[in-house]
Amino acid sequence: MMRKACLPFLLTLLMLVTHIQPGFSASLSFPDSGVLINSQEGWRLLTAETLEEEASFLAEKGIDKEHLRADYAISHVLFEVFLPGGERVRMTTLTTERTLAWHSTERMAEMDRVEFVNAFNKAPYGNAAWSRAFSGMLRSEYTVVAGGVLNGNALLLTLRAGNLYTLTSTGQGIPMEQLHKANEAVMNATVFLPPRPDSAFSGETNAGVVPTPIMDDGVVTPIQLIDFSPVTTADDTTITIESLPNADVLVKTANDTLRGKTDIDGRAGFTVSTRRQVAYSYTFTVEAPNRKASRLQVFLERHLTEAAKEEVYRLSARTLESIGYKAIVESPGSHVKKPIYFKGSAAGFTDLEGFPCLLLYTANPTPDAWTHPIWVILQTAVPLKEGDIRTVYGELRGDTLPYTDADGNAGEAPIVVCRSLVAESSP
Repeated sequence: MMRKACLPFLLTLLMLVTHIQPGFSASLSFPDSGVLINSQEGWRLLTAETLEEEASFLAEKGIDKEHLRADYAISHVLFEVFLPGGERVRMTTLTTERTLAWHSTERMAEMDRVEFVNAFNKAPYGNAAWSRAFSGMLRSEYTVVAGGVLNGNALLLTLRAGNLYTLTSTGQGIPMEQLHKANEAVMNATVFLPPRPDSAFSGETNAGVVPTPIMDDGVVTPIQLIDFSPVTTADDTTITIESLPNADVLVKTANDTLRGKTDIDGRAGFTVSTRRQVAYSYTFTVEAPNRKASRLQVFLERHLTEAAKEEVYRLSARTLESIGYKAIVESPGSHVKKPIYFKGSAAGFTDLEGFPCLLLYTANPTPDAWTHPIWVILQTAVPLKEGDIRTVYGELRGDTLPYTDADGNAGEAPIVVCRSLVAESSP
């Protein structure tokens, strides 16, 4: 179940300015949410706390003040900016089990990055892509019909310390690209504050370390882990403890509390979800009859198997068609290290920097013609013959290599460093 950890209308705000008139520059800080906004000339900056002062402005816009107040509360709005071009840009922040697991765009595993993009690239969202203007931020968009009019909504999203921050720009009749530009303008005026010292993510954990057991001294409740590894590659992991028989056990996770008792052998096992590639923390509190309670903190890291890593990589790869063969040939340096996949017919070999290099033709416009050659650097020797069909997953190297086709025509073909080669069929 999603847990709403941030309620902006209850935040303790450090109000550097209580009212902001158009034409004046001022700043507003939200320390509990880690955000500061520097208002620019011509902007109207609103928060849930300034709606009374902005009653006349809102009335001119035909906006009901109380409806807006309720909307701010429900949507977890930190602030909203009315721009001179008619755009309305609001910043929301939300914390859920999912965002806590993702933690931040900087710490995301490739699997999480793919899932994050996919989450904002399906109905009602679309055109999700990482922003070129801001590192670690995702652009997305959607449209809604209001009063028979189609309104665009541009999104700019990022994750920091388990919080999802979203800038949403909207405006009736305003082109989508202009709405994206409005988000960028507000983002340029926004500062993310450093994590607070009391933040759950402000320090490092002891993930990967087996905790020292609590020994039986006749006073405290002993605790030790049985067959425990601090690293798992499973989606679900069972942690088994050993203590005294009939002891009460409480396990605190990031999002839940589990309860149980040890059996007659003094053992109790708890199965926890470890689906995401992050570091998990669990606090075991065990209290046996006539003993003092003991606590043991357990850290567990989820690693991906090689098969899972390969699956994630393939999900992240784009098709050759989506990038465009012509674009890659004309500007190979613009596509360095981009994951890509394509199918092609083997046409020849060469040697490049000590590695075998396979020439594949990737387009088949007619049954007897193959075009659009790509050189594929192989990490290992692969048995192939001319005409074999293979699907390649790899990364564009950002350069080209000369080739000569069967008719003696010369040209330059892009180079891809192969990650995996999948057999399809033979003609």
